Amino acid sequence: MGLNSNNYHAETAYPACHAMRSIAGRLPHPFLRSWRASVQYSWFRRPILLTFFLALILTGCNPPGKITIDPFRATTVAEALAQSNTIQNLDLYYRHLPRFPMDILVLKNLQQLNLRTCTLGRLPDEIAALSQLTRLDLGQTGLTNLPPVIGQLANLTHLWLNDNPLPALPREIANLSHLTYLNADRTFLTQLPQELGLLPNLKWLRLNNNRLTALPQDMSGLAKNLKVLYLIGNPISAQEQKRIRDSLPGCHVIFNAGQAEKN
Repeated sequence: MGLNSNNYHAETAYPACHAMRSIAGRLPHPFLRSWRASVQYSWFRRPILLTFFLALILTGCNPPGKITIDPFRATTVAEALAQSNTIQNLDLYYRHLPRFPMDILVLKNLQQLNLRTCTLGRLPDEIAALSQLTRLDLGQTGLTNLPPVIGQLANLTHLWLNDNPLPALPREIANLSHLTYLNADRTFLTQLPQELGLLPNLKWLRLNNNRLTALPQDMSGLAKNLKVLYLIGNPISAQEQKRIRDSLPGCHVIFNAGQAEKN
């Protein structure tokens, strides 16, 4: 936020910070792991101490001394560009950007990009420039089409497409040979590309609440490593359900919410 990490001191901006940190330093460690574990300490139930500690959490102030800026993670585009040589994780969740931030295409070392809830509408072909991406969250972004260029992000291991009006996925998704997790819940899918069945490293596949009646005929790739397949809320016949289970003998296939609750 325009702060100089070399000479900016937390206690200068937040006089109460040092006091709150002192209190926090005396809190029993179990509290940091569990609220339930902390309530056994009757002294902590005093309202003023509780208020101080909650304020500490919400302000996120650093201990007395220099503020430490994570050179690998950013939560705004401006912050990411200021650290363009080192930034690896850009989290824009709930930033509600009105379009894809083209400026971030210069972040050649970016590995994780979270655009959830940003109003993208479309994904530009230029995203292929972010070739080091391993995790890409496009959930709830209003995408109406996933371009074939997605297949050029060959290092992707995790991809979220959920809660978008995507009637189909491109066949180029088969190029994502390192993909281990794919979430396409509630995307209005009516069919899947046959190539999806060939993904060799996919372990988790979520396809809940779509309009699928069948899965690809050849699922030999999925059969290698797929552990969990969610198909809740799809109009899949009993015959097709049996075929899916027979094709994926090592996979836990969930067709209804009752199955999910039991597991």
